[in-house]
Amino acid sequence: MQFRLKDWGISRQRYWGTPIPMIYCDACGIVPVPYEQLPVELPKVANFTGRGDSPLAQVPEFVNVACPTCGKPARRETDTMDTFVDSSWYFYRFCDPKNDTLPFDPDKVK
Repeated sequence: MQFRLKDWGISRQRYWGTPIPMIYCDACGIVPVPYEQLPVELPKVANFTGRGDSPLAQVPEFVNVACPTCGKPARRETDTMDTFVDSSWYFYRFCDPKNDTLPFDPDKVK
C-alpha cells in the first residue's frame, strides 16, 4: 500500500503565521488582496479567548475592509497559514538577498 499527500490543509485559527491574502465580498466572491497592499500585516491582538476561532476575527479594523474590486464592504480572511509555509520558500531568498521588488529572481534560483 502506498500513501501520497494530495491536498495540504494550511488554514489555522491562530494569530501567528502568514496571513492568507484573500478578501470575501458578497458581490465579487473571493478576491485577492491587491499587490500594492502586500504584505498583509497582522494587527496586535491582546485578547486570546481560546474559543476556537481565530483571534484575528475579533479585530474589526483588520476584518472589515472594502472590496478591492467593487468597493463594497467585505471581510478579510482571518485564518493564517502554518509556519511551514513561511519556511518552505525563504531559502530561495539567499540566492537573491538584495532584490527589492520580488522575494527572489527565478533566473537566479535556477
